Amino acid sequence: MTHRLLSTFLSALAILPGCVPGGEDPAQGELGVEPGPHGPSVRFNPLTLPVAEVPFPNDLSLTRSGLNDNGRAWNLAVQQPSEHRTELREKLNGLDGFGPYAPIFVSFDGPLDLTTVSERSILVVNIEPGDPREGEIAALDLGQGYFPLENSNGSYWGQDPDGDLPDLMLGRENVVDLDGDGEAERVTHYEVETNTLIIRPVIPLAQGARHAVLLTRDLVGLAPDGTMGSIRSPFPQKVHAAQAPDIRRAVALAGLSPERLAFGWTYTTADILAPVKTMRDGLYGQGPLARIADVAPARIKRIHDTGIDHDADDTDDPDDPTDTRMILQAEFFGRLLRIVGSFQPDLGLDGVEFKAADYIVFGTVDTADMRTGKRDEFTVNVHTGTGDVGVQEVPFMLTVPKATERHKPPFPVLFYFHGTGSSRMESLVVAEAMARQGWATLAFDEVGHGPLVSDFRALIDDNRDSLGPILAALPSLLAQFLAPDRLDEFRQFRLINPDGSVNDADLEAFYDALTGIGLFAEIALKGRNEDINGDGVLDTAEGFFFSDPFRQCASFMQDTMDLMQLVKIIRGFDPDAVPPAIAVPRDATIEELEPNLLAGDFNADGILDVGGPGVAFGVAGTSLGGFHSVIAGSVEPEITTATPIVAGGGFVDIMLRSSLDDIAGRLLVEVFGTLVVGCPDPDAGELLLTFSNDADRCKPSKARDRAFATLPLPAPGTPIALANLDNGEKNAGEVNDGGGFSLQVEADKGDRIQITVGDQVFEARSPVDGAGYQRNTPDFRKVVAVLQHVFDRCDPASFIPSMTSPPPGKAPTNVLMLNAIGDDTVPFSTNVDLALAGGLLGRTRAEWEPRARAIIKTGAMHNSYYDLDDLAGDNPPEERPIGPFPPITTGTGVSGIRFYGVEGTHAFIAFHEANGFNYGFHAQNLLAIYHACGGRLIYDDDPWCLQSPTCPDLDTIQDLPACQAP
Repeated sequence: MTHRLLSTFLSALAILPGCVPGGEDPAQGELGVEPGPHGPSVRFNPLTLPVAEVPFPNDLSLTRSGLNDNGRAWNLAVQQPSEHRTELREKLNGLDGFGPYAPIFVSFDGPLDLTTVSERSILVVNIEPGDPREGEIAALDLGQGYFPLENSNGSYWGQDPDGDLPDLMLGRENVVDLDGDGEAERVTHYEVETNTLIIRPVIPLAQGARHAVLLTRDLVGLAPDGTMGSIRSPFPQKVHAAQAPDIRRAVALAGLSPERLAFGWTYTTADILAPVKTMRDGLYGQGPLARIADVAPARIKRIHDTGIDHDADDTDDPDDPTDTRMILQAEFFGRLLRIVGSFQPDLGLDGVEFKAADYIVFGTVDTADMRTGKRDEFTVNVHTGTGDVGVQEVPFMLTVPKATERHKPPFPVLFYFHGTGSSRMESLVVAEAMARQGWATLAFDEVGHGPLVSDFRALIDDNRDSLGPILAALPSLLAQFLAPDRLDEFRQFRLINPDGSVNDADLEAFYDALTGIGLFAEIALKGRNEDINGDGVLDTAEGFFFSDPFRQCASFMQDTMDLMQLVKIIRGFDPDAVPPAIAVPRDATIEELEPNLLAGDFNADGILDVGGPGVAFGVAGTSLGGFHSVIAGSVEPEITTATPIVAGGGFVDIMLRSSLDDIAGRLLVEVFGTLVVGCPDPDAGELLLTFSNDADRCKPSKARDRAFATLPLPAPGTPIALANLDNGEKNAGEVNDGGGFSLQVEADKGDRIQITVGDQVFEARSPVDGAGYQRNTPDFRKVVAVLQHVFDRCDPASFIPSMTSPPPGKAPTNVLMLNAIGDDTVPFSTNVDLALAGGLLGRTRAEWEPRARAIIKTGAMHNSYYDLDDLAGDNPPEERPIGPFPPITTGTGVSGIRFYGVEGTHAFIAFHEANGFNYGFHAQNLLAIYHACGGRLIYDDDPWCLQSPTCPDLDTIQDLPACQAP
């Protein structure tokens, strides 16, 4: 293995400039290391396993490849103890470059003086000839606070010995006295245990470009022999010989004298956007993936029968001649939502009305299925076009506005991405505000999501005790709305027995009766949720989120493909091809209605309802949907406006800090697993052996229910041993003072795990693919760094720069970000990081840096509730607002960001109200105005008017000169 690693590492040098026989020796020129005294040396050992100990990322880690356009690919050791990690390494070796937003690591053989760590001593320079950003020196975070690490969850499983640490990344003793006050502070830009500097670009680097990292002699530390001095190269020269020409050029571009340089290396960023652009080209029959244009024809596959013929146009008259079962009147749905709101007032639904929205359409389209690998990853090579492509059916929902004197069909369309664990139904949150501005709203169920109620039986079963009174009335209540003509039939269902227990037989018959109603099917049956782990439970977004970054990015890219297909379909509607109006749609059969329906005339009046040539398209989304909206808005040229809501940048930062326990926790137990957790029950004198977080942090009832073995409670200090009998991996520990433990070992799902507690031996099979990493260790920190380079390929931070500063040939996409102060679901700091990546706080460093530092100073990056914009005007005197910040101009409009003082309410867009100010309505209306005005106006005037559905400005805003197209 060592000989193989050495030969492949040396072969990698051949692809680098300057590595040719007879090339100059940099040690003989100005790049030779000066005489000492010197401080610590840069560590450089390419044979270290499992990851080479070299400054990373590094072009020395690349080798030749004929499978990528740039002829390069990663070159890591592949073989790992588990099959799933070996497969991951194989996929890593297909990457063509490094992440533009991922961290940079460099380790030393002695500690650094962190007071010398600054942007004077560390520079990252774009050295790509001809690149628009050539010569740019990157802004770096070196502990200034752009990327906090703290995690409010503490731990994701029981008996975690490190659960009291503030983050998952760095060790318990990662503290340094930076300010000289005698008190050591926890640092996040330096790993004390390994003397590793952690460098973060504040703004994503240019894509597809070579960069140089330059460490100057201003960086000082302590050498192993006790000498304090400037850091030094591990070579006789200040650079590896293969990279000398590039480093010499970098020094010149940076205006740095060769004497000031201590060490430098290069790395090349990947072109993140290129694969997605290739996918879109293929959708239109161009490029290496041209064949996908024929895989899924660009047309609506079917419009669904709602089964509702009694909704009529905002009346109780079932004889409206224009209404059909193929469209659902919006106000009918509003009445249904208001009933839900009367049972749960905290949802804020009791005031929901649809006055501007006309009707809702449900249907499906076929899209090209790119996730054809055995682990749901892409098998298609976007460079060569080879690989499998399938077909999948995607459910969508379209809300169409009422025609008015001002707004007439065909209407512009907002494509809306929903959040985690939600469905296309979520689009109703913004649909009324959009309809009031004359826009339709279209949403689809994303990968692993939908329907809204993913398991109706489980919902009833899990809540049967608390739903007792409601269950008794539920059949009649639902029948009144979904099937009034079958009211007598539904009244016969007795879901509650006389003794108060649930009547399972009638509950099953009630469910079967509901499944035949089209609208119920849209709410509770039709969707894309998947039971990935085979436990029979459809967990939240189980089919979307994965710890494997290739599977994760495949989810994002598949949804992007689905969006692009829908854009193509809606844009392809032809107003001249719509069949004539049907005289009495109510009396028409589905077969008679179908030509109009498939042509985009859903109410069969002979007029195209939405889309077609020339109408505006925008995109928006909340949370996970906000991530999607950035990606889609950056690569789909038909989209001209975008509103990401509570979206963040830095995927690993989000996952390591998010309070969304059921998602982050599920992913992290795979990274830290296979975990065996011993949950003590002192009252019973027993220790219950469980896997991962099956016991919900060792809750007694859960532990007893999910334990795979039980033994007498052992004494503290009793030795514990784990052994994977299939791959030979082992780990050891001991019982803690509370009588419990947690211990991990690397395993594939199904591997035999032997657990030895004292002299007792148990065996069980691993329920998951577990990577076996231990939190807060250098090994975990290293693997996170490697994975971020993959996650960068689906990270919004990699995409948003192309929206506001697009490449040649692409018009800007105007962006309005809306964010929740104090949010810890998508941590607020990552909202700000995404805004910085897109230039929304200012295009130049002179503009954005003072604003960013002001935000950091408020504590908002650490989830304080400091209301930055103070929309309601009720900040206390000591918390003066520092925003709203002025928008940036884009050439076609403006882009900007607005902060909502909602004290951490993540889903504030859904009608959140506090102190008489409805932040949800304000955000909905601000969003709608922005899109209706083509991204030319962020309407900051009169927030108190905008937060009310009766605001008169909403009906005249499009008359303002600032809203008009030039």
